[in-house]
Amino acid sequence: MSHSAHIFQNRDQKWYGGNYVYSFLALFLLLVARFIYQSLNSPLRNVPGPFLARFTRLWELQAIRKHDNPTLNIALHEKYGPVVRLAPNRYSLNSGEAAKVILGHRNALDKSKYYHTFGQPDAFNLFSETRLGVHATIRRPLAQLYSQTALLSYEPFVNTCNSILLKRFEEYAENGKALDLREMMQFYAFDVIGEITVGSRFGLMEAGDKSGIIKVIDNAMIYGAIMGLIPEWHWWAAKATLILNLELGFRKIPDFVGYHLNNRVLGRNKLPEDRSDFLDKMLRLEKEGKATRFHTEESLTQNITAGSDTTAIALTTAIAYLYMYPNTLTTLRNELDAAAAAGNLSDPVTFQQAQKLPYLQAVIMEALRIHPAVGAPLVRVVGPQGLQTAGFFFPPGTEIGVNAWVIHFNESIFGPDAHVFRPERWLADNKEERAVLDRNFLSFGNGARTCIGKNISLLEMSKVIPQIVKKYDFQIQENAKGQKFSWKTRWFSKPFVNVVVKRRSQG
Repeated sequence: MSHSAHIFQNRDQKWYGGNYVYSFLALFLLLVARFIYQSLNSPLRNVPGPFLARFTRLWELQAIRKHDNPTLNIALHEKYGPVVRLAPNRYSLNSGEAAKVILGHRNALDKSKYYHTFGQPDAFNLFSETRLGVHATIRRPLAQLYSQTALLSYEPFVNTCNSILLKRFEEYAENGKALDLREMMQFYAFDVIGEITVGSRFGLMEAGDKSGIIKVIDNAMIYGAIMGLIPEWHWWAAKATLILNLELGFRKIPDFVGYHLNNRVLGRNKLPEDRSDFLDKMLRLEKEGKATRFHTEESLTQNITAGSDTTAIALTTAIAYLYMYPNTLTTLRNELDAAAAAGNLSDPVTFQQAQKLPYLQAVIMEALRIHPAVGAPLVRVVGPQGLQTAGFFFPPGTEIGVNAWVIHFNESIFGPDAHVFRPERWLADNKEERAVLDRNFLSFGNGARTCIGKNISLLEMSKVIPQIVKKYDFQIQENAKGQKFSWKTRWFSKPFVNVVVKRRSQG
């Protein structure tokens, strides 16, 4: 090739190379210009929030990485007002009326794709299914198993686990060793849900999490909380975990469910005739043509995956706050002692008896209010008609949500002492005042997507809290920062509370 040909070739290469650079730069500037145009013309252009949140979802990812999403969410609303931007198309609202519209029973909004990441990319479950209509179809055959009537059949399972828990507390009272309260409450709640679901405890209260199933579920929740902000990456990330053999719960939990399901179907595992667990009830519905094997597998999986964290967090909060606020503990003990003296409280406590103890129920509600298990906003997608609420028009496709923490600490709803643990707020004589609290109570969600296992959680708390406070005292140990009660949040806000167990002082 001649020298001149080399020159022309180099010139052509530089020209093409320069073209690529200019093309990329032009595309980048076009995207920036488009974003600026859309931002300036958006009806939400004046919604305040952190500067970076207007441009990227990385800001919210950083908030989750710091484990402080709930208190940060509250602080944002204190700084910016009732509507706050969390990401370019994602907003948090601090309004009871807005919460009713977003989560309510009538014309509620579909979930956002954030929830896809709490399940396999190619198969939706009761929690990760975003469409209300499809969710209702899945939920319908399962709902009767969580009804108030069904709860009575689960009491023997709870009684068995309560007895074991009290034995463990007795052991700690004898040896004087410090106890991780939240961990023990998680072991308890997990054993209960195992008994109720498949008639088999995991044995966690005695042996700890040797199988690693709690860790598996924790990993799945952490993955969902982070990947939910970038759901378009979920398919690729989930496939990568399978290739790298990383366990996020996508396989281990269904394998566990399948093991117990097959044992029951093949007659290898039968319950005593006086007991009926979820699995028995679901198989009966299958025979009657009211449910399918999909529904059976779904109910078992959902119970085991989500059936312990909310209860464990609420129990830890209730016990810790009772002993941090001695007056509330005294009031509760007086109620329990009076009921026992009147012959209205057996040992073990029945659910029906516990429901007639107003202060106990107020303690449970207040624990659930002051420390909701879920620390992230409950995000929904605005439908094709758009939505006018909280002073703004949200265009179709906008993601809007309410955080239970934000609503529960809203002083215009729960009073100027919303940050204080005060069960008495739930004992208001004024029915309308109580109705306002109930409408804005979001610990189990609200509306059509209310947590299906809510009643089971309330059953466990109602029965075990009286058993504990009647017999034991807890000395709460401060951590290195001088805190008696702290927590970290990804999806769940898991508290850290260390205690020394003492037998109750009667003096």
